[in-house]
Amino acid sequence: IKYLKMLIKIDPLNYDAHIQFAKVYQAKKKWPLLKALSRRMMDYRPSKYQAFIFLARAENATGNFTAARNAYLEVLSRAPNNKEANKYLILNKNNSNPVTPL
Repeated sequence: IKYLKMLIKIDPLNYDAHIQFAKVYQAKKKWPLLKALSRRMMDYRPSKYQAFIFLARAENATGNFTAARNAYLEVLSRAPNNKEANKYLILNKNNSNPVTPL
């Protein structure tokens, strides 16, 4: 984590470093931090879908299923063949208890 913080401090727009940080937050289930990081990533790289994937996972994990669905729809607008987003939306098309495709 120290290395990633140093990388981001040196180059705040280092998208790969942010992706690695997001993976750490996800593994540690730091959902509020993952949401905040995902939104920062979207601010400077809105065309990239990865930030929306992490946001969708965090929203789903915290029970914000509508927000998760919307984030996955954003993924598909950037990466139409994304398997995770497609699977989530298909599994949860008519489901009141959403299922995570992971």
